[in-house]
Amino acid sequence: MNSESEIDVEKAAESTLFFSQVRVDGQVRLNCRVNYLALLNLHTDVENTVAAIKDIVANEQKDILERDTLHLLQAHNWRFHLMACGVMLAGLSSTELINQLWNVLQRGSWIAPQIAATVSLLDSRFITRALEIIAGEGFNDQSVVAMAQLLKQNFNISFTEEQEARISSAKTKDSAESGKIAVTWAEKVRSLFAT
Repeated sequence: MNSESEIDVEKAAESTLFFSQVRVDGQVRLNCRVNYLALLNLHTDVENTVAAIKDIVANEQKDILERDTLHLLQAHNWRFHLMACGVMLAGLSSTELINQLWNVLQRGSWIAPQIAATVSLLDSRFITRALEIIAGEGFNDQSVVAMAQLLKQNFNISFTEEQEARISSAKTKDSAESGKIAVTWAEKVRSLFAT
C-alpha cells in the first residue's frame, strides 16, 4: 500500500460517526466518541466507555455503523482498531468485520493481544483458524503468542510439535507478554460487555 492510500484509509476512519470536529483555540480538532484509552487497559472510566459504546450500537443506523467500523479496521492506527473491537463486543458483528479483524491480526497491530481476544470471543471458528495460523507463517509474532495463549488457557488446546516450535520462536520476539495481555483482556471484556 502506498503512502497516499494509507493516508486515505486513515482519513476515511476519521470521517466516521465515531468522530466529530471541534474548534479548540481557533484550531479544528477531532473529538472521539469512544475513550479508546479506557479500553486499552480497562481501568479508568471503562464503565462509562462501555456504556457509551453500547449507546452508539443501540442508536446508530446499523448499516452505517458497520461501514464505519469496517473503516476503523482498514486503517493502520491501533486506536481505531481498539474502538472497533469495543463496538463489535457491544453487539455489532458480521462475517465481514470478523474477517477484517483477522486481516488486522495478520498485518499486525500494536493491540494484537486485544484483537486476538476479540476474535476469540466473537468468531465461532476461532480454534480452527488460530491453529491453522500457528502452524503456518505470515502472522506477526505478537498475534501468534496471543492466539496460542488464548487457545491453551481458554480452550484447553494442546499443540503439535511444529506448533510448539512456532510459538516458542514467536515468544522470543514478543517483548510485550502478548499472551498474558490477551487472556486478561478477554476475561475482563467478557464481563464488561455482558452486562
